[in-house]
Amino acid sequence: WEATETVAWPEGGEASLRVGRTGRGPTDVTLGASRRLVLRSGSGGGRVELTPSLALDVAPWARGEGPPRWVRHGLQVASADCCGRVAAGYVAEDGEVRVDVRLTLPPLALEGPPPLRLPARIEGYGGTP
Repeated sequence: WEATETVAWPEGGEASLRVGRTGRGPTDVTLGASRRLVLRSGSGGGRVELTPSLALDVAPWARGEGPPRWVRHGLQVASADCCGRVAAGYVAEDGEVRVDVRLTLPPLALEGPPPLRLPARIEGYGGTP
């Protein structure tokens, strides 16, 4: 069984509490947090977003069995400007590392006729013999 509660703030922060149990093992109590930090360029063109995330299992500490242990950490870095968004990051969880790379382009908008006119048909070209 597992229960999760997440709270998010408009500024880009998020906190979560997960309580779960797998099999007959002890209950896991995980506290997680992430916070998006936005850096803007001075020229007004683009921006860079950094989103670190951390999660601790605090159940051993609550039971008096030792300190909390890291269960997840990660970092997402994204750059956005008028031409799209590029993001790369990693998440390390339970001994596994996942890497994520994304490219998001703005939608293509075709409006009106093309800027150049097509050439006139040349006689004898493209016809049947």
